Formats: sequence, structure tokens, C-alpha cells
Amino acid sequence: MSRTSTLNFPNFISFSLPFKLIFKLKPFLILGSILAVLFLAFYIFQINSIIGHTYLIKNYEKQLADLSSENKNLEINSAQAYSLESVEALVKNLNYERIEKVRYIQVLENQVVVK
Repeated sequence: MSRTSTLNFPNFISFSLPFKLIFKLKPFLILGSILAVLFLAFYIFQINSIIGHTYLIKNYEKQLADLSSENKNLEINSAQAYSLESVEALVKNLNYERIEKVRYIQVLENQVVVK
């Protein structure tokens, strides 16, 4: 013969819910489940939106860096193109002559040009 002892829960602790209480909880459980699914879908939508915007920001930053680099190159090229040395070389290639004395045309107030 074996001696075993069992523990019985006291009567005031009950794990079963009364039948009326189950019917009262059913709408809350359904509503809670629906809300949990909606919140999960909204969370997924927000994460997707954040990832998309992050990708766009990185793309725009890359474009900005490329444009800044191109702008610096254009500034260097324009400075070289319009430097005094390049203008002097251009003048020599176009066969311009150096002016020694500047003479201005003097117009008198009482003279009028007639055809």
C-alpha cells in the first residue's frame, strides 16, 4: 500500500468562469482580437512607410553629394576658362591689336547730323 498525499485547492480559488460571465466576455474578446489585428496591420504599414522614406532620404543625400561635386568641378572649369591667361591667349588667337592711344569723338551741342 502506498501513501500519497494530495493538495486540494481551497474553495475560494476557482479557475472556471461562470456560464453567464463567459457570454459577457465574448464581445470583448472579439473586439480585442479585431483591434489587435488592426493595430498589427497599422504597425506594419508604419514600418513600411518609415523604410520607404529612409530609402528616399539616402537617395536624395547621394544626389546632393553628386550635385555638389559636379558644382565644384564646374566652378573650377569656369575659373580656368575666364582666367586672365586664357583671355590673353584668346585675344592673341583672334589677332587683336593693342591700342596705344584712345581717341574719343567729341560731339558739339549745336551740331546735328544731316543726311
